[in-house]
Amino acid sequence: MKKNKELVYLEIECRKCGVRETKTKVILRAAYHIRILYFDYPQMLTPRNIYDFMVGMMGITSIKKIMNKHYDKVGGINKYYYKRYL
Repeated sequence: MKKNKELVYLEIECRKCGVRETKTKVILRAAYHIRILYFDYPQMLTPRNIYDFMVGMMGITSIKKIMNKHYDKVGGINKYYYKRYL
């Protein structure tokens, strides 16, 4: 029973179809879609824009932690965006 409680915090379930996905995959997919939508403006890939794109499904702190692991931060302390070098 304890194992299921831990999975609840790591996964998100779709309300329409019931598909479960990890938080990391959800955030990275949202970042990917923002990169496609604004391919000319890499500055759009900020934690706040990802949060707004996901309609507040996850907290900004969680978004920052996951994005810091998978993307490079560009910019200063207060104004920064994420960039992925291919």
